[in-house]
Amino acid sequence: TRAETYRSELKRKYYLAHPFFQPLAGQFGSVTDLSYTMNSYDILLKPDGTVSDPNGKWDMGQFSIKEDFSYGITDSFAVLAMAKYDISKYEFDWSTAPDDSMDDNGFNLFGLGVQWRFADTADWIATLSAYYQYQHDVSNNVILDLKGGYKLGRSTIYGLGRAWYVNFDGNSYGNGINGITAEDKPGTFFLAYDTDVDNVFYGEVGLGIFSVLDEDWTLNFEGVFGYYDWHNQLSIKAALGWQPNDWFALNLYGKMAVYDSADGKDLSYWGTDANTGIFSHMGDANIDNYSEATIGLQAIFLF
Repeated sequence: TRAETYRSELKRKYYLAHPFFQPLAGQFGSVTDLSYTMNSYDILLKPDGTVSDPNGKWDMGQFSIKEDFSYGITDSFAVLAMAKYDISKYEFDWSTAPDDSMDDNGFNLFGLGVQWRFADTADWIATLSAYYQYQHDVSNNVILDLKGGYKLGRSTIYGLGRAWYVNFDGNSYGNGINGITAEDKPGTFFLAYDTDVDNVFYGEVGLGIFSVLDEDWTLNFEGVFGYYDWHNQLSIKAALGWQPNDWFALNLYGKMAVYDSADGKDLSYWGTDANTGIFSHMGDANIDNYSEATIGLQAIFLF
């Protein structure tokens, strides 16, 4: 009886929703991620001159389809490719003045990378990943991802660290709207996170636990603290996975920011003058009540 139980526990070597999963030699892995992300914060304009309505709110809603495809060169080394299609709605919602809004749909992210599982023993597991991403009309990114975990019964307790080098296409970044002014002229409103900058570094550190509830169900909790140049953020993530066989799994997840240092910050804002059409600095904007959350579903295949 004990031998039969032992064979049952070892029946599935790797769970597809496991944070350390990658395909073995000669196998393909596919993760199709459908997600919806919401981001908002309140705005109080402090103009250099006068403004008709200083109170507003930034709102972003984005539906994304992301595909991560991997192939195992060896049992411990895999190559990665990724692409992402976004359907986005951006809006500056002003209290009394006409709102500024814009839609943006298309393939906005492409990437290539490698993943090395350099440790996998009875007690320990660790991976190192490196990949390049191009974000359309925004930046070129190089990312390093290091994870290490300790196996404890049917759970893996792990830590993670990530570092980004972001090289921008332009010399500033932030949230902006290209639209039509009240005078029916082309206009732009741009809230800058930073200006006169060519590149930045981001970093994340975190802790998580992945647990096998039974043969088909898994649970994952993760907390991450991130440094993103102009602000810091603490986020939490939870995921429930269902894997009925060795080659397919569904992973339902949610992520939200529980702290963000953006609250209370003053950012510069830029705009197109309605009379002259000149794009220039127009003042500062104080932001508050920063909110960010994502809900998604991953379909994971191994073949």
